[in-house]
Amino acid sequence: MSQMPPEEQGKLEYHLRETAKILYKYTNSDKLKDFESIETEVREQMIERVGPQIGEFFLAKGDAKEKREPEKLKVLLAKSKLAENKGEN
Repeated sequence: MSQMPPEEQGKLEYHLRETAKILYKYTNSDKLKDFESIETEVREQMIERVGPQIGEFFLAKGDAKEKREPEKLKVLLAKSKLAENKGEN
């Protein structure tokens, strides 16, 4: 990863805070009771909502021979989630 200029870091932090506000607004209060439930909810939001959007953007900007269809990306993210859940047992 390349070094990010401070002004770009500031923009990133602003947009992440705004994204967090939206995600929080639509999160059930029972998912916000303790650290563990918050951590689980944040991870799920990242996997289901944030990651695929960022991944699709990166793929669209990447080399044509490296591009994969969005459905393949979703499958890869789902496999990652399954592997992660198996590790928690």
